[in-house]
Amino acid sequence: MKSMVFAALCALPLIASSASDRIWDDRPGKDWESSWYPLGNGRLGCMVDGGARKLRIQFNVDTLWTGGENVSTAVNDAESGKTDATMGDYQNFGELEIELLGVADGEVSAYRRELDLSTAVYSDEFKVGKARVIRKAFASAPDDRIVFIVNSSGDMKPLDFAVRLKGAHGEQESRASGDGSSASLSGVLPNGLPYSARVDIFFHSKVQAEVVLRVKENINAG
Repeated sequence: MKSMVFAALCALPLIASSASDRIWDDRPGKDWESSWYPLGNGRLGCMVDGGARKLRIQFNVDTLWTGGENVSTAVNDAESGKTDATMGDYQNFGELEIELLGVADGEVSAYRRELDLSTAVYSDEFKVGKARVIRKAFASAPDDRIVFIVNSSGDMKPLDFAVRLKGAHGEQESRASGDGSSASLSGVLPNGLPYSARVDIFFHSKVQAEVVLRVKENINAG
């Protein structure tokens, strides 16, 4: 399955798109609401913030709620006695940080990030010395995951990066680096809803790597 996802992303540049289908900037995003770029597949979504040394992906899933009932009447309806406390609150899942190791801020130039609205793919690129780094991210609905791919070319030394997975409910932070490594977190909301997230790192070569984020939640689990 991993190779199928990777092959699909490699084919995406063949899809025609015009400049009007893209939003872009030559600086990293500063504000989550106004300048991060959104991705999603209907169930799993994220906001992506650029930055050469560190890429941040804040992610959510559609059913992570604290409530215990899905009432059909109005919230705070006096006749039914249902309140917004019964409905619950939508929860932030967590954040994935991908850090490119061995790169100093002063080495980075020609930074650009963009979101292609026709293909729903985030990409950014920049130079490290004379070498070039190109990264892409997208949310796959059939595979139910977020995929991040990084490529380098020129005189770039072999890629080396680490991931940090942070939850939004006090879970212990998880870190990973290197081919075949993974990071994970899990927890249970007060209403009994269990959830988990896992990140896996795959190196296709010394200059090409892939990071895959999966999340799970099951409202019927014990």
